[in-house]
Amino acid sequence: MRKILNSSLNESETFERCVDVLSVSGAVLLLPTDTVYGLVCRWNDSEAISAIRRMKERGARKPFQMLAPNIDAVEKAGVAVSGVARSLSDAFCPGPLTIIARAGDKTGTIGFRIPNDSFLSRLMIECGSNLAATSANPAGKTPIVSVSDAGTLFTPPPALIVDGGRLSGVASTVVDATSDAVSLIRTGALSDEMILDVANGDV
Repeated sequence: MRKILNSSLNESETFERCVDVLSVSGAVLLLPTDTVYGLVCRWNDSEAISAIRRMKERGARKPFQMLAPNIDAVEKAGVAVSGVARSLSDAFCPGPLTIIARAGDKTGTIGFRIPNDSFLSRLMIECGSNLAATSANPAGKTPIVSVSDAGTLFTPPPALIVDGGRLSGVASTVVDATSDAVSLIRTGALSDEMILDVANGDV
């Protein structure tokens, strides 16, 4: 059950409120995902992305993760999902895997994830936008797994905080799939062995 922090709204009403808030330029939400709590905004909302950087004291060069409801939405956003990136997405998406792939123009990379979370998927589809996301914690601190003290962590606070209860706290596994030789960037909910088995064609 998800509800707005300190609110009596039910999950359906919370969903509609999230849709409304995300329609406002510069809006940042703190939401539960299938791994940890995240700070999110529309993927192309530069004002909100700048706000998240200030809230987290996050460096200007550090990229954001793209959350998307499905692979079609990833590719429509200009990500080249081919080769090993395609194999990994077919095997583990939706789920706790962040895949770094080439941007369609070949000049950069984007780390994308398709969360196994129906609320987030519906939200992105309803809003017609992927989300820019980063874990909900000040830079260098541990990501939060509950929202009991979330309102005091960030200045300014997010426009909306959604309480989804206590989460597992296990972050996504991150892999660089920009070449055929996949690189493991961060071990998380999926083991290195699971990733390498698929990347090497052993499953």
